[in-house]
Amino acid sequence: MPSISATIDTISSSNPAATVANYFADGYLRLGNGANSQYRWIAASTAVAGGQIVLTLLSAFKTA
Repeated sequence: MPSISATIDTISSSNPAATVANYFADGYLRLGNGANSQYRWIAASTAVAGGQIVLTLLSAFKTA
């Protein structure tokens, strides 16, 4: 199944579990609001250096 990866610049959380592998997996990411909202399922997440998180989404967002 095709997927896309997105890097979240910095995660600030008082919950150290937020940097555990796949903490965000089986969740979703929303871009936009109202009628323009797009939702994508998070297949996996990986913490990398500097507080960054890489999310693997099942499909890319549509462009305008």
